Amino acid sequence: MLKTIKESKGPLEDVTHGSNENLISFMKCLEDRGVSIETQEAMAVEEANSLMLKLKAQLEPFRYVVDEASPWEGKSAVARFTNKVHKSKRNKLWRKKKRKRTAEMLAKVTLPCETLSFFFIVAIV
Repeated sequence: MLKTIKESKGPLEDVTHGSNENLISFMKCLEDRGVSIETQEAMAVEEANSLMLKLKAQLEPFRYVVDEASPWEGKSAVARFTNKVHKSKRNKLWRKKKRKRTAEMLAKVTLPCETLSFFFIVAIV
């Protein structure tokens, strides 16, 4: 949109590319914010560069898997790491379920005892 707006010499009504309504509403939004087209373009480029850097940093560990020339040790290390992560998640869920089952079993076991002790106290009084 910014490219279309910058390339248009006259008013936006003369622009034949794409939807004029979207361009006009975008320009009104920029005018309401008090942001020039050049400033908006600079901010967009800066955000795009920031996003690219973040993506590169996140995809760096997978470079060994995709690269054909990388040694098999690197690929094996990545596979071991993913297996460790999956095992960790699996064990975490299993421990959570076990704690839940244990708590339910304790609740079932302690419930009759509590009611008996309550009746015993009521009978004494």
